[in-house]
Amino acid sequence: MVSSVCIKVLCPIIDAFHAFARAEQAREVEVLNKSEGLDQNAAKRFIATAVKREFASENGVDLNVILSKKRAH
Repeated sequence: MVSSVCIKVLCPIIDAFHAFARAEQAREVEVLNKSEGLDQNAAKRFIATAVKREFASENGVDLNVILSKKRAH
């Protein structure tokens, strides 16, 4: 069994890790968007949906929307 002291110590650590992971994910998305010339808003939505679902779908038009900006150049 986990003591309340342990929980008080672990919760801030877990919260800090989640904050770090979210910031790192945002940074990586920004780098990917810039390096690949992707539609920034569409790419952010696609990645957020993929993370939430825990997989990236090839179905639908989501990838076409993301890549449309790159194809236009």
